[in-house]
This record gives sequence, C-alpha cells and structure tokens, in this order.
Amino acid sequence: MRTSSFIQYITTDLIDGRVSVLLKDGSCYRYTNVSRRAIANFNIQDNMSLGFWVNANCIKPSRVKCEKLYDAIPTVNGWAS
Repeated sequence: MRTSSFIQYITTDLIDGRVSVLLKDGSCYRYTNVSRRAIANFNIQDNMSLGFWVNANCIKPSRVKCEKLYDAIPTVNGWAS
C-alpha cells in the first residue's frame, strides 16, 4: 500500500489521460492530458512515491492542465480532517 504525508488518494483514467488527486487537507484536483505511459507505469508499480509521481507527471509537464474541483470534503459533523 502506498502512503504519502500530503496525498490521501489518487485515481487514474488511462484511456482519457486523467488523474484526480485528493490531498489530506481535503482539496481535490483533476489533471488532464497526463501521459498515458506514466499512468500505466503508476498503475503497475506499487512502490512508487505518490508525491514524486504527481510532481513529475501532473504538476511539472506544461501540457498537463489542472482544475481544482473543491477545497474540502464536507461531512455530517463539519469538515473532514
């Protein structure tokens, strides 16, 4: 199981080249036009650093577009921790 001090969860869409990243602070981002080769490699390699992969394949490449989906996840009792 992969762990990260900053990233809670990552979902990938290999066919469309999309990656969604949920951060531990509750923020969620969607990256489009991500390298499909990088996504396939991520899906195969279980010991890859989440933060390193997101930085190298979602944040740094100029072809990738980022959209902030929301700032925090609402819960029944307020905000998610």
